Amino acid sequence: MIDTKVCNSLIDTISAMRCYLCNCTSKSFNDINKMINQEIVTDHLKFGLSSLHCCIRCFEFLLHLSYELEILKWQARSKEEKESVAKRKRIIQAAFKTELGLNVDKPKAGSGTSNDGNTARCFFEKYEKSAQITGIDEDIIHRFYMILQAISCGYQIVVDNFRQYAVELAKDIVKSFGWYYIPTLVRKLLIHGPDIIQNLFLLIGQMSEDAQEACNKFFELYRLHYARKNYRQKTMEDVFKRFLVASDPYISSCRKFPVKPLKSLSAETINLLSAPGVDTQHEDDQSKIDSTSASESGTDVEDYDYLENRNFFL
Repeated sequence: MIDTKVCNSLIDTISAMRCYLCNCTSKSFNDINKMINQEIVTDHLKFGLSSLHCCIRCFEFLLHLSYELEILKWQARSKEEKESVAKRKRIIQAAFKTELGLNVDKPKAGSGTSNDGNTARCFFEKYEKSAQITGIDEDIIHRFYMILQAISCGYQIVVDNFRQYAVELAKDIVKSFGWYYIPTLVRKLLIHGPDIIQNLFLLIGQMSEDAQEACNKFFELYRLHYARKNYRQKTMEDVFKRFLVASDPYISSCRKFPVKPLKSLSAETINLLSAPGVDTQHEDDQSKIDSTSASESGTDVEDYDYLENRNFFL
């Protein structure tokens, strides 16, 4: 999975404020009816949708929108407007730190800003408190949370239900905050998201870049301690080989994975998903066949299941 910057570079998009799917600029994003009927480049749908970056960008969109609520403008031009925005920003940052313990929109040494995935998830999970702090309608933040849950849960999404839900949210945003242009990635999620979901080979939740982002700390570790420093090409070669070793299926199967707590989906999110049809009789027959095959080969059932799972990764 790649992010929007890589997509723009691959297809030579002129500006980050221009959508690489329909070639529209940010000034046209608030015309929802036009955006729905806009023709898109179907070949570019293969780049997918980054669920983690969508969560962060939606969070930043609502956060920056709350900064401008006093001046009701997309950009602060005059000195008075900039002072008003800066003052409201400090108040909101202090409120998030006091109420939720979150450092929002603050620089971090060597790693951008504090607006990471964990901060964004906490923002949407505590949508009632977030709406109270930011002054944005609670229903808008809640519906963003439902959409982000749907694209990251790993289940099959009903495209028609998702499209209707997302378009209604986009129209409500334009109706309430028509003076603020919807960012490129947020618009991509709400308008082009259903087409991307329908075009993907795998489920959208399985195409997340969480694992890729989690490897950044290992990249720094391998480059610092396990790579030659004489040439950049040699450095990258050693890091790449170290990643090949770490990602070997057998070595991965020996690693003890941390147990993560599961979170239940809300009723609105479940309405956007399709319930899989399960044939219990077929599963029972298949389990009997697997058990018989395992016993005939002299392998325990647990070992057989382990080998079956390992073959899946191979």
